[in-house]
Amino acid sequence: VDEELEQRIANSGNLYLIRGKLSTAATIDSATGDDGKSIPAFKGKSVNKLPAHSCADLDVTFASGHKNRIIVRYNPNCTDNDKRSILRTNIPKDRLGAKQIYLLYRLRWAIELFNKANKRSNCLKSINSANENIILSFILLSLAVSIIKTFTGLKCAKGNSFEWISMLKLHKQNDCFEVLFNALLFRKSSTVYQIFKELLDDIALRCQRTKPSNRDIVNLKDLPTLVWQIINQPNPSAKIA
Repeated sequence: VDEELEQRIANSGNLYLIRGKLSTAATIDSATGDDGKSIPAFKGKSVNKLPAHSCADLDVTFASGHKNRIIVRYNPNCTDNDKRSILRTNIPKDRLGAKQIYLLYRLRWAIELFNKANKRSNCLKSINSANENIILSFILLSLAVSIIKTFTGLKCAKGNSFEWISMLKLHKQNDCFEVLFNALLFRKSSTVYQIFKELLDDIALRCQRTKPSNRDIVNLKDLPTLVWQIINQPNPSAKIA
């Protein structure tokens, strides 16, 4: 992603959050630390010249004149390649703080896992055709299956906490859902309703979420914990990675 594309996204009225390079050479106009206080020592420096362990919210200007907001984070709990993060965004500071943006970017792990589940369990990976209409129909049908599975899971989890059900386990239950899909095609609505109720019972037994490992929690890979931290980040002094 280049600066021109970022500017076009901003001009269209949309927001973006993009991982930048550690070699980013923009000049810092202002910097704010996790305590909400200004860091005058960073002003005028290049982003790639900051100390390795820096955590700051920066307003910067590139050589082209393009201005941007850059979040610099250091998380010692991550792997060596992931300890330092440079995030480029146009999200206003009054909407999300630097730590919230960093944690929000970590949601990409859950998104990648969900896409992986769609490819394996909802046949998004097995389209064997060069015909554009067939490919599009196959994608739409696969996404429809994914939506039905997700709705069923949410219906099953109603009355329980957000982290009660594992959506990854749910999307792997093709045998359970096969009966429902056949009923939707060939059976009466009363029969479909009964099958749906039985399916909810099966999901409750098979798809309950197990307790996350301490490693996943520390590495910000546990989705409910990550979402909780994003929501409950009320001030810049809260102790989060």
